[in-house]
Order: sequence, then C-alpha cells, then structure tokens
Amino acid sequence: MAFPSVALRRPARSASATRPSLRRAPVLIVDADAVTARLLRATLEQDHDAQVEVVADYEAALDHLGNAARPTRLIMLDPMLAGLEADALLALLREHKARIAVTLHGRVPPEDLPFPENFVGAAAYTHMASSASASATAAAVVSQSLTVHDIINARRVPPTLDWKSAVAIYTAEPGQPFPLTLRT
Repeated sequence: MAFPSVALRRPARSASATRPSLRRAPVLIVDADAVTARLLRATLEQDHDAQVEVVADYEAALDHLGNAARPTRLIMLDPMLAGLEADALLALLREHKARIAVTLHGRVPPEDLPFPENFVGAAAYTHMASSASASATAAAVVSQSLTVHDIINARRVPPTLDWKSAVAIYTAEPGQPFPLTLRT
C-alpha cells in the first residue's frame, strides 16, 4: 500500500515555536503573601512547565538573582511589598538594563500606588483575580520579549499594559513612545 507523500513530510514549525516561552524558563515570584505566591507557582509549573522560585522580599530577590544557576527570564512582582522594596528592585533592574521581563500583580493597580512612575520597565499589570490570568499575561510578555532592557531601549510603552496602568507608569498609552523625562 502506497502512502501519500504528504504523510511523510514533517509538520511545518509554527511561528510561535521560535518565540521564547515559559517552558523550562527560570521565573522568580517576589510576593510577601504566601498564598498568592503558592497559587502563582502552581499555575506556572503546571500550565507552563516553568522553573519557579518564590521569595518574599527585596533582599531575598537580590540573593536569588545573584546566585541563580541560570539567568532569570521573568520576575513576577507584587508592587505592594513592604516599604518601597518593589520600587527599589525595579530601579536596580533599570540601572543594569536587565534582560529580564517584569510583570506586576496584586490587588492594587499601579495607578493607585504613591509613585507609579517608579515601575518603568514593567511590561504588564494583572489584578490578582486569578493566578491563571497572571500566568497567561506573564507568558505573553515573555513571548513578546518585553524585557526591562528592551522597553528602555525602545522607549515605547509595552502593548501588554492596560490603558490606566500605562498612563500612570509611563504617562503615555500602550504602544506609544514615552517621554524622555521618565527615569530609566
């Protein structure tokens, strides 16, 4: 019996196969709320096969970033860490123009924070209604290669941010250039 030649061909690679994904990606969750962190970790590991580490504060995040066996690809950050720890972590990532994607998550959106402009470099904000939506947003950010470095160099508001958060953080709409006056 003869087989059609189509059956012998390898399937064509899809465009999404060449994009970075969360599969086996080193992910750091920085969140003082153990329940939220546990839910995010479980979703990232089960749905995206990510390699996840969880820390609760700035010092532990620095320790992890300095001692990680592989470079971290994504940081999921709660902007409401004690004091201004989340602000300080993002400032450090901006200073070094880190090639790490950063997403914000939590109950308080950036527009309600005292200094939303301190989160320049963040690619998305997800309200913590579900860990699935935060994980899906994180996967989209990684697949679009929206690292702190890339956002600063392009000087464009990430298209993955919602309108309110984009205007609060970058003083511009998603996809638009942001002002040179913003600290980068």
